[in-house]
Amino acid sequence: MKKLFFAVWLGIAPLCGYGATVDSASSQLPDWMYVVQPGDTIIGVSLRYVKHPQQNWPAIQRLNRVANPRAIPPGTRLRIPANLLRQTAGKVTLQSVTGAVAYRVGVQAAWQAGRQGDVLPAGAEIKTGHNGFAMLVLANGSAVRLQADTVLQLDRLAEYAGGAMADTRLQLQNGRVHIEDNPQHRSDQYLRVITPTAQAVVRGTDFRAAASDGDAQDETLDGRVDLSAGGQRVVVAKGMGAVAHGNQPPGKAVQLLPAPDLSQIPGQFEQFPLHITLPVLDHAQALYAELYAAERPDTELMGKQIDNGVLAIADLPNGNYVLHVRGVDEQGLQGYDAKHDFSVLARPFPPIKTYPAPDQVVRTARPAFTWSAVLNVGASHIQVARDADFQQLLVDQQTQSTTWTPVHDLPEGALFWRVSSIDQQPGPWGQATKFVYKAAPDAPDLSKNVLQFKGNVLFGALPAPQDGNIYRISLARDPDMKQPIVTNLNSASGQFSIAYPGSGTYYLGVAQIDTGDGTAGPLAIQKLEAPRPYELLWVLTPLIPFL
Repeated sequence: MKKLFFAVWLGIAPLCGYGATVDSASSQLPDWMYVVQPGDTIIGVSLRYVKHPQQNWPAIQRLNRVANPRAIPPGTRLRIPANLLRQTAGKVTLQSVTGAVAYRVGVQAAWQAGRQGDVLPAGAEIKTGHNGFAMLVLANGSAVRLQADTVLQLDRLAEYAGGAMADTRLQLQNGRVHIEDNPQHRSDQYLRVITPTAQAVVRGTDFRAAASDGDAQDETLDGRVDLSAGGQRVVVAKGMGAVAHGNQPPGKAVQLLPAPDLSQIPGQFEQFPLHITLPVLDHAQALYAELYAAERPDTELMGKQIDNGVLAIADLPNGNYVLHVRGVDEQGLQGYDAKHDFSVLARPFPPIKTYPAPDQVVRTARPAFTWSAVLNVGASHIQVARDADFQQLLVDQQTQSTTWTPVHDLPEGALFWRVSSIDQQPGPWGQATKFVYKAAPDAPDLSKNVLQFKGNVLFGALPAPQDGNIYRISLARDPDMKQPIVTNLNSASGQFSIAYPGSGTYYLGVAQIDTGDGTAGPLAIQKLEAPRPYELLWVLTPLIPFL
């Protein structure tokens, strides 16, 4: 089976053959180029960097055609074959871990959970779960980011001449890695990434490699990749990507998609779940999103492909975050990242408002606002305003209760209210709720009520009720209206009649009722004396209301 071979070579020197026996790995490396310092000798350099210095220094002298091994001009570049250099085993540090990450040292060893700071030797195998992410850091500072569902083996970690030269070989068995190689731009640092499909040589510092189902792909963000498979090669320059399917020749390199425009995404979110609408990117079949905490840019919190244009995030702690988004083309190649900084301020969660409900009509000038309790939150902050932006505040109050009644009458019309929770710090406001305050009907003016007894009937005549209202009339024997004789007598015009109740003292109760919602205004009570039968022809003048 062909293999995809990504090799990052910086500080390349020509390959040369030597009579000495070399191992298969070091024979693939260029010669190490050592710059002579004042006072250096061939023997001294060999003692510091070469294995078996007494045996090998003459070969180095012959190779470099040095006439006098004890007098070498400073600045001279000495070529030393890698197989002659002293070699030590390198290590890799597990810099960050998110979710399920495990590793083992040897195929017979048990898997163990990866933890930040673990040091992995050559031969170790590391894997990430479905929601697992990890970042490895090599001795020279190279960063290898593993996406979810990735299996990577640290096949070779070799350092030569005390770390002056490094040879690292990684086997990407499945999944996706993003490698930022040799950030310090040190010479003689060689990194190879091998996958099970094709072969490529990479000269650059920033690229992505992926392997899945017999296919392999490269996305060159900086540098150059020579991708070979099926006996053919394609050059993948900076800003290009290519795919190799099985043992077939690689496809033509295509331009990576540009970074999308994230400027329309809000800078702060206060409600969960988050639903972030991502921009449309020309020629993209999908988008890929990654999430990092702003203070930990090396720790990936989330990575997922978005097919419907909306990134949903169920929950996040309060804090600052960086969102990376890139396009995915029809071949599955991922383009350049766009980055967007945003913050989350969602805790403590706002309470659930219970009264007034959205668009509810409130008929009292001082309604009792109520909301639910929030676990482990002891205080709330309520605001009532004339406008949805809460620039014209009517109420701005903190309370340890879950209810609040204004101490002043609210104005009539459309109003808005919102509540937040207060813990160690104020939480975000809940969504604003619009309600309408419409004053209850006024109390009738019974001083204008004209009462007359005609025959066995009591007639009344009030001014017409307010628009949209009717009068509701009752008659009782007591001022508390607990002994009613007549109840729920309605009048839309103000005129009414009641059968003669018999002589004695009575109390007439009248209230205006809103026909829209049945809201009753204050009850006005009028005391009256019913005449004896021989007085029924009397016409009663307006009586003094009884309050």
